[in-house]
Parts: sequence; C-alpha cells; structure tokens
Amino acid sequence: MTELDAFAGLSRAWRETVAELRGLEEEDLSAEDRLKLQDLELTFRGLLGEFGFTSCPIEQVILSADDYMPTHEGFELSFDLSASDGVRLIWAYLLSLLEVSKRHRTNHPQMLVLDEPGQQAMAGLSLGALLERSAAISAEAGQVIVATSESSASLAAMVGGTGAHVVRFDQKILQRLTM
Repeated sequence: MTELDAFAGLSRAWRETVAELRGLEEEDLSAEDRLKLQDLELTFRGLLGEFGFTSCPIEQVILSADDYMPTHEGFELSFDLSASDGVRLIWAYLLSLLEVSKRHRTNHPQMLVLDEPGQQAMAGLSLGALLERSAAISAEAGQVIVATSESSASLAAMVGGTGAHVVRFDQKILQRLTM
C-alpha cells in the first residue's frame, strides 16, 4: 500500500466521522431520552403535590432543557423558596430520578440515602408521604435508606403497613476510631 492509499483511507474515515458529528448536532436527544425526561418531569410534579409543595403552581414547574434542574418562569427553583418547600423540592427530585429508573433504562444505581429528611421541622404529613412513597418505590426494586431521629411512635405511624424495614439503634452507630 502506498502512502497515497493510506491517506485516501484516512480521508474516507474523516468524512464519515464528520457526517456522524453533523447528525449529532441536529438531534442531541433520542426519542427514548425525550420520553425519559417527560416521565421525569411528570413524576417530579406529582411528587411535589404529594409532598405538599406550595411555593408556586406545580403545573408551572418545568425541568430546564439545559441542565434538568427545576425551574419556574425561567428561574431555578432552588432560590426563593421556603426552607420546607426547598426540602420538598429535593425529595421530589431525588425520588423521581429513582422512580423513573424503574420504568426506563438509566444509569441510576437504584439506591437513595436520605439523612434526616425531616429537617426544617417538616410537617408530619409531608415526611409521612416521603416515607410511604420511598417504601413503595423500593418494594419494586432498589433501596431507599432513611436515617432519622424521629420518635419510634411517630415513625411507626408513618411507615406502618408499608412494608418498610425499620432498624432502631439506641446509641450512635458511627464513632471516632481511637488508636
């Protein structure tokens, strides 16, 4: 093979690669990706309602096409929210990612860990809805681990009948190692 033949092969490969790149520029999301994102947005809105989100009309909350963060009227929702609605927003977003991973092929590890989700003095109704939905999602597959300092009676009332597995520790389980 001559050097000219080698360059002809490289030239052909270059043209094919450029054509493929142009195709990517025209359509950056597959139909399956658009379906996943639509499902994510609908699931997210449903969870906002379930958790008692009230800072703005839920039907006006959308996920940004740029970074998939929740927005309202073009502004990211993490700003201008009450502390409790900020927590509800996080819950809804994280759980919707997990829930959508059950219905679509994604890279989600199907595990979620929440530490003290009842922070900001969340209403028992909201926390109860979070725990119930978490139990329902993880009953299908995956796992949701929730660490909380809620009283045993309160926790039992919120998760009773959900099939959630509750493990109680009477002392701190993480301790500093001493040498």
